[in-house]
Amino acid sequence: MAMAQNAGAVMKSDGASPSSSVVPAADAAPFIPISCQWRLGNGYGSAHLAEGAAIPDDITRDCLNVLSAGVGSSLFHMISQPAQSVRRECTFIHERPVLTLLAHLSGRSRFKVSGGAEIGVTPEQYVIQLTNPGSVAVTEQAVESGEVVSFMLSEDRLRQMLDGMRVPTRIETILNGRSNDFQLAPRISVAKRRLFTALCSTPYTGGWSQLYLNAKLFELFDEVFRDLDDKAGSRMSGIGNERGKVDLARDILLDNLGNPPTIETLAQQVGLSQRRLSEAFRATTGMTVLEWVLEQKLLFARELLMEGALPLKEISFRAGYAHRSSFTEAFTKRFGVSPAQYRSSAA
Repeated sequence: MAMAQNAGAVMKSDGASPSSSVVPAADAAPFIPISCQWRLGNGYGSAHLAEGAAIPDDITRDCLNVLSAGVGSSLFHMISQPAQSVRRECTFIHERPVLTLLAHLSGRSRFKVSGGAEIGVTPEQYVIQLTNPGSVAVTEQAVESGEVVSFMLSEDRLRQMLDGMRVPTRIETILNGRSNDFQLAPRISVAKRRLFTALCSTPYTGGWSQLYLNAKLFELFDEVFRDLDDKAGSRMSGIGNERGKVDLARDILLDNLGNPPTIETLAQQVGLSQRRLSEAFRATTGMTVLEWVLEQKLLFARELLMEGALPLKEISFRAGYAHRSSFTEAFTKRFGVSPAQYRSSAA
């Protein structure tokens, strides 16, 4: 992965940069032409500097990482430390619909897409944006230092990923040319935050990195579609449409995987009876609460194994297993190899 200091002048679609400050990997250039400009509140900005000049350090220090998760996809990871309030405008021209996801892992900003309303983006939410063909300007004004992850997906790549799946109506209508652009800013759950973080911190390189990013992308889309799928409400209508409380329950469980609350305590925390929580949880996730917790424990342990830093005993403890032997047995049953074998193959 190639890091770029002081990114903010112009990024070209072929991966070349007019300035040494923007150096995306050769195979990770954005899949559509993108140009970026910046300016301050007093009007001073990139237009006053030589073409391709980097944004000065006394205005902001930026670190940009550009990744590719395959054809028709681009991932942007930006860490920004503005000394002044900077307004950035990125324009991209595309002939087919494009889906964009954006999340602040830290910091706050004002975000606006041409034709839409300006919204405030914080670490408590993320942005879903689907735009029809044309020229689109995305304006962002950083309010404070922060870390942002943004993912762009072409229509063809989106169709490929969704092949054979039931597609949320909002996605289906715009892909079929029957809808205007839309932009949402739903609450970001613990699960989504972990996936956005995982997208910009792959422990692999080369082909393995592509596989890892694609796996995380599919997991993320499964979560995002819950916020887009109007049919989810109909599935839940028989039990009072309590999906929001199920999402809260999942967040509570993810925050306490090492020592999860009992079903009774969890039901009290989200304001449901045990029976209704169990029914809603299974309708939403396809699993019981216990099955889901066990699955998340093992997925969390697998991520720790890929990072390769902690001893197996510590990983089993963090995943909520009192005995390493119990962890090894559960992990082997789920993934077909022991934790030690998995770590060895990942390395």
